[in-house]
Amino acid sequence: MMGTNKYLKILALTALCCASSCIYPFEVDAPLTQKRLVIEGNILIGALTEVNLSYMMELNTPDSEIKNEKPIGKAWVEAEDGTHYEAIRIEDSDGGLIFSSTKADNGSSTIVIDTRTAPAKGRYRLCVEDLGTSRKYVSSWQEVNPPAEIDDLTYIWDENTMTLCLSAHSIEGCYFRWAYVEDYKFHADRPRDYIFNYDQNKEIELPETDYSTYWCWSTNSSREVDLVATTDLEDNRLVAHKFLTFSRSSIRLQTRYRMTIYLSCISADAYRYLDNLKITSDFTGDLFTPLPSDVNGNITCVEDPKEKVIGYVDVCQISTKEFYLDEKAYQLYAPGRRQPTSFIPINEWNKNGTNPYPLDLRYFWDKGFAPVYEGADGEGNSGIVWDYKRCTDCRMSGGVLEKPEGWRD
Repeated sequence: MMGTNKYLKILALTALCCASSCIYPFEVDAPLTQKRLVIEGNILIGALTEVNLSYMMELNTPDSEIKNEKPIGKAWVEAEDGTHYEAIRIEDSDGGLIFSSTKADNGSSTIVIDTRTAPAKGRYRLCVEDLGTSRKYVSSWQEVNPPAEIDDLTYIWDENTMTLCLSAHSIEGCYFRWAYVEDYKFHADRPRDYIFNYDQNKEIELPETDYSTYWCWSTNSSREVDLVATTDLEDNRLVAHKFLTFSRSSIRLQTRYRMTIYLSCISADAYRYLDNLKITSDFTGDLFTPLPSDVNGNITCVEDPKEKVIGYVDVCQISTKEFYLDEKAYQLYAPGRRQPTSFIPINEWNKNGTNPYPLDLRYFWDKGFAPVYEGADGEGNSGIVWDYKRCTDCRMSGGVLEKPEGWRD
């Protein structure tokens, strides 16, 4: 169950909202003499466009300053015919306007633009105004990339691992970019039949077994940019491409697992930009670590075209597919053996005076244990079994009690 390098550090995204965006989280480590604006997000035709703003800060900038000095701005999408697609208006309980860009955390802010009605023909660009500096930034005009179609999500396995595979195609040669969100349901080792009253130093039996902290869900998002050029493939088709591998002992497989994948075609220039970053970076899981100085995006400052702006904005259409592992896959779960609790039952702990501590239940509680159920040890001694608290509370293994949105049991 359960250093940070003193170069520039910026957390450019706190959560991946793939259903309405194409933002991918990254960290940047690069020596700078001044801060730079980072603009993330693709224009999504037929969906909500999510734009993330952050600063790449100077060398040795304290983390507290990075979090506090976040850009607050306005953003909109402009079509070549002059149509503007504006940010979603968020109002407080009194009807006052709250800019969507004030949704901010960890030194970044997010703007959501409604491009759900934008037609899939024509050219578009992203416009951003930094309200702190009063500067305007625009991306280059881009054609809408063709849609990508997800054919299947499958899995293969061996003695130790499970691997998920993607099959997809496009109507013409393009470059695939995708991200995913995985959700899984798991449970603690067992529910509780007892609770502990610390003041009374006493175990109390519950009237019925407590499952309130037994079932949990957990969510992970992809942190790397996955790219494949279909121009090099037969029929512009991707077949059983392996994109995620994990151990068969992972709690992902314990009860129920869901994979949701988001796929789009990106332009050749966007592909080269992202691919160059992966090639020229010391890639260790965060795409922009470090950021190469010779990789340029397509965003320009109107007032100062020489200003360096980090990011590349493309115009995409998103395809989504949801996949649940079936019962056969659950049979592949091969959990490791957990070490048994060394002092069960606890009322036998100091029976013969051979153990170093008296039978003070508070001692065990303070050390991270809790009463669980009535049982017996290998010698037949019966009593109330104490175990690690995390063994009855799935939240201590990183789970939450609320189901993810759209989860099907």
